[in-house]
Amino acid sequence: MPDETRRDVLKAIALGAALAAVGGAVTYYGTGRERTIYETVTKTLTETLTKTVTETVAPTETTTETEETKTAKPKLAVVPVGPCRFCGTGCGVQAQVVLDPETGMAKDIIALMGIPNYPVNRGALCTKAFYIHKAIGRGGNKEAFEQRFKRPLVIKDWIIPGKNRPPITSEEIPEAPRVKNKQVSKNVDATVPTVEHIKNNYVEVDWDTAVKFFTAVFKHALQKYGPHSFAYYGSGQLGTEESYVINKLTKAGIHTNNLDGNPRLCMVSAVGGFITSFGADEPEVSYDHIDIPEPDTGAHAETFLLIGTNTAEAHPIVFGRIAQV
Repeated sequence: MPDETRRDVLKAIALGAALAAVGGAVTYYGTGRERTIYETVTKTLTETLTKTVTETVAPTETTTETEETKTAKPKLAVVPVGPCRFCGTGCGVQAQVVLDPETGMAKDIIALMGIPNYPVNRGALCTKAFYIHKAIGRGGNKEAFEQRFKRPLVIKDWIIPGKNRPPITSEEIPEAPRVKNKQVSKNVDATVPTVEHIKNNYVEVDWDTAVKFFTAVFKHALQKYGPHSFAYYGSGQLGTEESYVINKLTKAGIHTNNLDGNPRLCMVSAVGGFITSFGADEPEVSYDHIDIPEPDTGAHAETFLLIGTNTAEAHPIVFGRIAQV
């Protein structure tokens, strides 16, 4: 690698070199020293990723490949996934998956990659998107997969002695030790590992029992304390259909207006700021204003004012486009 400054290296990496390693996904029009650094980084990352994929899905060197191993060897395929869910940037993501030789269905995810020519990230991804599949126990991360919840969990205090299950009717609610002894939830001891805490304080139940238990507690609360004992606090990530159903259930079904959500604290204040700043309740710009010249003027943004944000860490792809200017 030629002589370079720390800024040269950081800028080259910020341009999305990490994902450019996957199939040459990103086209970067730099020249000279910047271009050389960029190509060196991507070459190294490409070799690393290729080695990882090969070791994961290919037979070892000591394996003698027979007709049987040839047919049983996993096959790879690239599947478009859609927008990355880690942050709100909206990068296009595709996954390299292992296919079951017999069914043709995806068995595991080997790597996540950017979608080439996608307008937001242009094939690049940040390290957070790189490892989303490992967070849910894919890509060989067996420990995370084992720790994932696969069945409903109920606090042990709800289990009725002799029946070895939680109440499934409102009439059974008083039989539960939690109600009989007037127990309340305590703050979780942060020094106890999550897996150990769950093992000591929860029991698994089947889905049918879990739904009946929830319904029983719901009905018991409404019958004893009335409709205003219920409140719903939702998420801004709910779709229109889900929000409509929740509104109908809460207002028309339960007869309470105890309904609110995260957008009340988050996006309502943002809308106020947008209207004051731009005259409309949404940003009046796009990512393309960062680094793509306007057709009429040939100009794009040249000055960036970042207040209260660590863009390089929170939204690396956006910062990469800023760093390219």
